[in-house]
Amino acid sequence: MNYFYSYANGLKSLADQHRGAGFLEGYATYLEINAAYLNFNKFKVNDASVKPKLQEYLNNQMEFIETMADKFSRDVYWQQAYAFLEQARYAYRGFLQRIHEEGRLDLYIGFSQYYYLTSIGDFRELLPTYNNPSDTPEKSCTGFIKKVDNEIFVAHSTGSYYPYMLRIVKSYHFPTRDESVGA
Repeated sequence: MNYFYSYANGLKSLADQHRGAGFLEGYATYLEINAAYLNFNKFKVNDASVKPKLQEYLNNQMEFIETMADKFSRDVYWQQAYAFLEQARYAYRGFLQRIHEEGRLDLYIGFSQYYYLTSIGDFRELLPTYNNPSDTPEKSCTGFIKKVDNEIFVAHSTGSYYPYMLRIVKSYHFPTRDESVGA
């Protein structure tokens, strides 16, 4: 089991905190990202199952988040959604940086393939909408969120195929200067 802990600096913007954490995560977990991608392609949900309409939807999703974050620059929800998108983009950059430094270009995957991995939880609902309903994985998952004092704990249990999981315990700390966020 691998562990990834990120403690960001509250003096930076929320998006910058997520960019930094994303880059470090991608850099540190490059082998796990590659293993997840290889496992992703072995099961029902793989590159072949991502039809052009679903690819278009995922690309439009990124553009939509950017548009809404720009339009509602003071809305906490859209700024957080944008920060998560930036975290994914910078995790991919960290992944690329590490495979280049290690001389492991054989591990290369494109951003679309990487983004599929970050969207795997949504594929169960997206595949029957954009593809043949028989392509849909039968598994599901459970999430748990609990606030204790000033801490929020999040847990996730998947009923999906074990190889889909990155098998990394992740902990993020993103302080904010926005008093409307939090307790």
